[in-house]
Amino acid sequence: MRNSIVVAVLAVFLACGDANAPETTVIRFQGRITSSASQAPISNAEIILQWPAGAYGTGTHWAYTDVNGVYSMERDFEGELFGCEFGITAQAAGYRPSFVQPAQIQCVPDFQTFDFALDPE
Repeated sequence: MRNSIVVAVLAVFLACGDANAPETTVIRFQGRITSSASQAPISNAEIILQWPAGAYGTGTHWAYTDVNGVYSMERDFEGELFGCEFGITAQAAGYRPSFVQPAQIQCVPDFQTFDFALDPE
């Protein structure tokens, strides 16, 4: 299924030019992905965390949902402070991708919950 999923690139990132912009060393997300049509969980859906060029360069980190449509993701920047310019994409074969815009993501080490209801194609 991974090869059949087209990775949707989130091209909009929060501009953080302020020297006092929030930073963190780890970021965590959790949530559930369901079908908007049936409310049924979508197993093996892909969650993609994306960030722009910075100390670690442009990057992505993946997680997949379990049989209940639940995912949990953590990205540790190995103790280095990293600006919070993240975007999240949720996608699955047969569904339109959905996005969390950077302005919706807090720069905290606590788990943030983002649930997605994907529309069938």
